[in-house]
Amino acid sequence: MIFSNDICITKLVSILIFSISIFFIACSNNVNATAEEYKAVGRILDFESYSLKKADKITIHLGDNLIEDYFIKTYLEEFTPSHIREHMLTGEPVKVFYYVLDDKNIVNHIEDYEE
Repeated sequence: MIFSNDICITKLVSILIFSISIFFIACSNNVNATAEEYKAVGRILDFESYSLKKADKITIHLGDNLIEDYFIKTYLEEFTPSHIREHMLTGEPVKVFYYVLDDKNIVNHIEDYEE
């Protein structure tokens, strides 16, 4: 009888550990790892920044009267607001690497574009 209770408790603990593991794996799914990455090249028309170190949104003219907004969720070391402003003033194009989440373009990376 005692042996039967130990097996039952062991099964319950195993099921509980398995369930918690699946929960954490599902919750920690990285959207960037599964989302398809796109590239766009264009000239920066405008940007929004709520701090001196990080831009929050850029607006890019892609050509043929196509203008798109790109949202920046993380700090981009190479593309500070002052560097973005420089691109706006000079008209030098940028290459944006992004993914789409909830119908918004989310920036992974931005780099200078060499024509």
